[in-house]
Amino acid sequence: MRLIGAAWIMGGDFSIMDYFIWNEIPTALGNLVGGLAFTGLTRYSTHYKTAPKRKLAASGKQAIA
Repeated sequence: MRLIGAAWIMGGDFSIMDYFIWNEIPTALGNLVGGLAFTGLTRYSTHYKTAPKRKLAASGKQAIA
């Protein structure tokens, strides 16, 4: 964020839309995909089979750990 302001002060020729299209959107999508793939899927694959099984209560509405 500091580099964008510094670039504008130094005469950079780009707009706010250029900033969002070429910086913010790819960064947000990369963080989303990377977070899901490297954190979410890794955690799921390592803990799925080792998690304790849940049993439903008699009413069928509450799960007991």
